[in-house]
Amino acid sequence: MKKLLTSLIVAAVTLTTLVASVASAAGYNPNKDPNGDGVITVADATYIYQFLNGKYKVPDLTRLDVDDNAVVSAADSMYILMHDAGVLSTSLSETDSIDAVSASQSTREYSVYDAKTGAYKKNYSLSVDDYTNSVSTNSIVSGNYKPETNYDNRGTAKIICVGGSFGSGFVVGKHTIATAGHMVYDGSTASPRKISKILLFDANENPSSFTPVECHVPDLYKSNTFSSNYDYALITVKEDLSDYMSFNLGAITNEASNLSIDVVGFPKSYKETTYNNASYIHNEVLTEGSVISVDDKVFYHSADTLGGNSGGPVFVSETLNGITYNTVVGIHVGGTSTRNTSVRLTAEVLKFLNGNTNIEY
Repeated sequence: MKKLLTSLIVAAVTLTTLVASVASAAGYNPNKDPNGDGVITVADATYIYQFLNGKYKVPDLTRLDVDDNAVVSAADSMYILMHDAGVLSTSLSETDSIDAVSASQSTREYSVYDAKTGAYKKNYSLSVDDYTNSVSTNSIVSGNYKPETNYDNRGTAKIICVGGSFGSGFVVGKHTIATAGHMVYDGSTASPRKISKILLFDANENPSSFTPVECHVPDLYKSNTFSSNYDYALITVKEDLSDYMSFNLGAITNEASNLSIDVVGFPKSYKETTYNNASYIHNEVLTEGSVISVDDKVFYHSADTLGGNSGGPVFVSETLNGITYNTVVGIHVGGTSTRNTSVRLTAEVLKFLNGNTNIEY
């Protein structure tokens, strides 16, 4: 799940060949300085990637949103690289400066269960550095990111539980699938679910089956009456999922109301009646909507969903230099007749999905 920083530098050099029309990229804000050191360099691009890996909890995400679209994503880092390559001009405002930084840690506990039997296996914690300065963020330490994506295969998973219930998820690593907490832990029985099968599909809708190994779920989900605030989880699988990594991970800012989003998954009305080795129907359904409002740990949106969509990715599409990036900013967890709810990909959730060293398969 790692991509060396040197590849980012190579990309920056390659970008010097872009035509002048690209240099006036729409939405690029030349006064954004993500790491607050007074200059815009490749270090700022690295800082954004480190945030997306869950290394830092940044109090003001608008500093990282260099294209001012209310989403912090790999595209923001690419704009920085374009600037560093001399393709985009910039001048920092006089108010951008380095200030003293105070730090604390945000820590969450997680429980791990055997995906097939539901047996408890272990517990661990993950911490995110919390930089509380209101003006700038901290200096850069070198980091890595995820590999190139493969769009020949879809990255949305159908997760089938013992008993026939099912939901959705999406590939985030070589052996990891993100989903909703209630997909792996049953609130009505206060016990882990047993996962029987995980399916992924190629561009021709041909299915492949993957072997579930572990389920990771936040202890806060279990101890807070299964609150939507913590309704997220990971499933590890035995096989390599690299060919299905078609999503980037990102985060929305508090100013994301009216942001256009898409939701993809396997709604219950399209349920295949039998799950056997001879017959699997894909029926991955994409719906469109917009963000209605943003809270601290969740956001609400208007895209149509049904049971079975739970755990599916809520994402935005951004096109830069002719390449479209599908960036997941939330995990769909439920809804009402007036709005749907998604867990927001905060620094803590990004750490769990993108920077988790407790993965076994």
